[in-house]
Amino acid sequence: PSLPEPAVRRGTSSVSTDDKKRAMKLKEEGGAHYRKGRAAQALAAFEEAIALIDPAVSDPSATDLHTQVALLHVNAATCSLSLRDYEDAVAHATSALAIEPLNTKALLRRAHAHASLGSLAEAREDAQAVL
Repeated sequence: PSLPEPAVRRGTSSVSTDDKKRAMKLKEEGGAHYRKGRAAQALAAFEEAIALIDPAVSDPSATDLHTQVALLHVNAATCSLSLRDYEDAVAHATSALAIEPLNTKALLRRAHAHASLGSLAEAREDAQAVL
């Protein structure tokens, strides 16, 4: 007797195609909101997109989505900075850096947030990592 196929096959992402498409649509919507000065709406769109595709980060076969998740976190950090929610900006930038440790934009966003929080040693460390 044959065994049932696993829900996630090797070489495929654990994120559905519909979720990927929805996340990319939300990313575009978030960008449009941000360009129009609606940082809170942009942040909500980016965070919803992250929730849809973030499980792919733990899936080594889903490398195509790793970059997208990191980018969404950087975008969310940018929105959080605009909203002066520096703790959230640090959290999103740190999430991006967990995926892409040398992401320049994430380092700069986190440095800005740390400086705004008065954490100057951490800000300096992130800024020096960019140089």
